[in-house]
Amino acid sequence: EEVVRLITSLQGADLIVVGSETGRNAELVARLVLQTETAVLVGRGATSTETILAATDLKRKEYPELRSAARFTTRVDGELMAIHNVPPAYFTPERLWTLGATPKVVLKECETKLEHAAERIGVPIEAVVCSESETKVAILGEARERDVDVIVIGLPCDLATDAQHHHALVKEILAEAQRSVLVTPIVAN
Repeated sequence: EEVVRLITSLQGADLIVVGSETGRNAELVARLVLQTETAVLVGRGATSTETILAATDLKRKEYPELRSAARFTTRVDGELMAIHNVPPAYFTPERLWTLGATPKVVLKECETKLEHAAERIGVPIEAVVCSESETKVAILGEARERDVDVIVIGLPCDLATDAQHHHALVKEILAEAQRSVLVTPIVAN
């Protein structure tokens, strides 16, 4: 009941900020994002670089998670990196045959998509494409290696087939990230 009152009072907010302890409750963070369709920033320790790492699956042409990350990056006058992971399991012989490409070519195409997204959004983005077996390993590894301040990850507000994957990934990132995490809603158009 208290959570319902809190969610009702937050309707229309531009950003919801919660502390580290509250942010460890991934179910509460997800509920806030889904029911208010508002980004939730889980505050944790920061560096002085103001570097933002936005994870994207490149499935939506509007790039909602990148747009949200770009708005946030502009607010903090930071630098934006976008990461996309293509797991090695994606590179089956059948898929490569159908695509008529090598894994290296597929990864380069993903990098090009990220660069085009940056152009569409109008914010400079450093594109990072990797091939880890688990997406969370790619995101958290890159975040640690580059000492980023905030990881941005999208959470679908619809019941799309990939929504459960996103929910699980958000939960893992919230549990394991050392820095702040911005969970942004992905609303179906």
